[in-house]
Amino acid sequence: MQVTVERFPEQVWPKPPVPKVPRITKGTADPRQALAAAAQARGDSYAALSRMIGRRAGFLACFIREGMPQALTVRDHQLLVEYFGQPLGIRDLWLDRV
Repeated sequence: MQVTVERFPEQVWPKPPVPKVPRITKGTADPRQALAAAAQARGDSYAALSRMIGRRAGFLACFIREGMPQALTVRDHQLLVEYFGQPLGIRDLWLDRV
């Protein structure tokens, strides 16, 4: 017994939309360098930016100069990206991969 499979034209089932890939910019991947450059360009202090995201005054200075914490939280990074209106590197560049 032979089974025949009917093929339908593609117009019957439209192809699913292709997901949008985020645009890669020529900015730096290092979030510390990107944040330092953005703050310097706008004349913002690290203390003011730290308070804006709800952290102690020296938080971003420690992040940029000493590398602690290892990465900003998603919330902190997003608040800074929205404030500066530009990408600020790769948020979890130094996090261990599991």
